[in-house]
Amino acid sequence: MTTIHFGQTASVTPEQFIAGLADFGPGHAGYTYTFTRGADGRTDVDVLVTREGKSLEDRVLWLVLWTIGRRFLVHEFGNAVRAIEVRSYGANPAIADGPTMGLVC
Repeated sequence: MTTIHFGQTASVTPEQFIAGLADFGPGHAGYTYTFTRGADGRTDVDVLVTREGKSLEDRVLWLVLWTIGRRFLVHEFGNAVRAIEVRSYGANPAIADGPTMGLVC
C-alpha cells in the first residue's frame, strides 16, 4: 500500500470544508481527511491518500503519481481550500480569520 500525506491550515470550519468538498464532485474514495481546530479559530486539514495497487500496472501508475503527481495534488488541494474559503467568507477570506497559511508537507 502506498500513501501520500499533505495538509494545510484553512480559515474555515471542518463543516464548511466538508460542504466544499461535496461541491467538487462525488467520490473521494481513498482520501482520509483529519481536522484539528486551532485556538485561533482556524482549522488544520490533514490529507492522507491511500492506494493499494492490485496489478503491476496499478503499482507503476501509483509510483508515477506518488513521485510526480504529489506536487499537483498539493497544488490543487491549495486551490480547493482557497475556493472553500471564498465560498464561506466571500471574496476576501482574510477578513474573517486571517489569510490561508502555507502548505504543510
